[in-house]
Amino acid sequence: MSTHSTHRHPQLLQLLDELCDQGLSDDKQRELESILTSDRSARLAYVRYMDLQTAVREHAGGEEDEDGLLLPESLLMDPSIYEDSEMVHERRVRNASEVDSRRSRKWLGRFIAISVCASLLAVVCGGLLWLQRNGSQLPQANQGTEEIAPVILAKLEGAVGATWAGEEPYIIEGTYFPQGTGLELREGLAEIQMASGARVVLQGPASVGIESGNAVKLTKGRVAAYVPADCGPFFVESDRGTLSADAGEFGAEVDDDGSVEMRVYYGKVTLAVRDAYGPHSSLRLTGSEGARLDANTGELFPMLHPDHLRFVRYLSQAETVVSLAELVAGDAGTTELMHSGIHLKDGERVGSYQDTLTETKGYLTTSGLSGIDGVFVPDGSVGSVQVDSIGRRFAHFPVTSGKAWSGAIMARRPSTEHHLPPLKLEFQDGVYGYVNWLHIANKAEELSPEGHGLIGIHSNGGITFDLHAIRRKHPNCEASLFRALVGNLEAKPERFEADAWVLVDGEQRYFRRAFSREDGPAMIEIPLTSKDRFLVLAVTDSNGDTAFDWVAFGDAVIEMRLDPRYREF
Repeated sequence: MSTHSTHRHPQLLQLLDELCDQGLSDDKQRELESILTSDRSARLAYVRYMDLQTAVREHAGGEEDEDGLLLPESLLMDPSIYEDSEMVHERRVRNASEVDSRRSRKWLGRFIAISVCASLLAVVCGGLLWLQRNGSQLPQANQGTEEIAPVILAKLEGAVGATWAGEEPYIIEGTYFPQGTGLELREGLAEIQMASGARVVLQGPASVGIESGNAVKLTKGRVAAYVPADCGPFFVESDRGTLSADAGEFGAEVDDDGSVEMRVYYGKVTLAVRDAYGPHSSLRLTGSEGARLDANTGELFPMLHPDHLRFVRYLSQAETVVSLAELVAGDAGTTELMHSGIHLKDGERVGSYQDTLTETKGYLTTSGLSGIDGVFVPDGSVGSVQVDSIGRRFAHFPVTSGKAWSGAIMARRPSTEHHLPPLKLEFQDGVYGYVNWLHIANKAEELSPEGHGLIGIHSNGGITFDLHAIRRKHPNCEASLFRALVGNLEAKPERFEADAWVLVDGEQRYFRRAFSREDGPAMIEIPLTSKDRFLVLAVTDSNGDTAFDWVAFGDAVIEMRLDPRYREF
């Protein structure tokens, strides 16, 4: 944490003084909020300032000194206000004892201003936990109450597959935790950033409490802690002992009976025992060492090679991207081949290519296919075409043959293939053709440089993805962007052309007309909002002929991102 935020924002102190003196105008309140939302160190200085103001008021009997400042500017500028909690407490008491006995009659007005300050702190720094989780606006401060908003001590930095006990099984990334918050992680992983700068990763099932900005209490389960050199000491407490480190990285596990096992990855860590029995009441451990505390006997003993203890030490900070090809293939893993798809005849999962579809059967909803709403054949000869399960229709598809070669929308991941499969040539609908066209196409990697795979849609076909279903699988994120490459994979001496379409909630967002292999790939980028529900990919023959319309959407993904306001503590 920087100790010079007030130098970078010389108006910060003036605004805080005015806020606590007589309140701010609308323009100055917006100015203060702008400073706090754009600068992490300014937010932390704000927290310290208001916390110290509250402490002075409490120790001084709730009155001000004569010069009108609850706290002298020199004290806020003093770097020691950023030291550990004990030193801050000592300075609070010392400052309180030095407050002059002469008091102003304006105590009540200042006290109300303090309450308003606390509510602004709740808005800027994350505030009350459940209101922020639901995205609600915090109410205005009640000037008739003496309750002060709690200081934020920790934040949920990230989560993978996390579900929590309680009424809300999902906690949004970026949620702030005040002192005394108890968290029970049923499954998955969760990373918590502490106000001190330390970071902990919970591995479910686990129960943990936020004790202070530099301490958690682990009741059950596993936690890995990382303590930067300038952020210690940090404590992981349990019912029978306490782990502490000034700097380093370690993991700890508390069993159902309260026994503790731990290992050190690097740095020096102390395990101190309450009511110890035996030769050790504490152990000082270094890298690659470990220890066990038996809750039943109170014995503490070292472990020289605690290799059996494995902890998840960090979560990836990369954006979450949802591969639509994996949804088409049935949630195939990132290292698995894709040789499955969805039948345009009935919307069912298929493991191979099908016969050419020669009849249009309208919109077919899928069942049990994660993230996929349905499939259809786009053909303007029947008028407007239904494109999602709630009945939206699109009236601008061209008149097509109404046929779909090989009868299925398929998925492929070229990056995991060692060789191409044998050609599958069949006589369908009066012509010979390559049925397994997507999987035998050369240079398919040109459309999938990131390795997220291909969605093969031979004319004429369409598929609709349910963005709400995708969001439900990623409750900590928002769908912000659809992006893909689109191209034709077949090159012939003759020019065979197709059209590609992307719709969102029945409205056209992208159209590429009459393109062939020679035209190369094209990039698609479509911003998404929280209101967008259905994403449609479709391919039509541009001249009534489906021959060699080997169209694929490559690296088609939905980017899931956190709201930028929640990224910084």
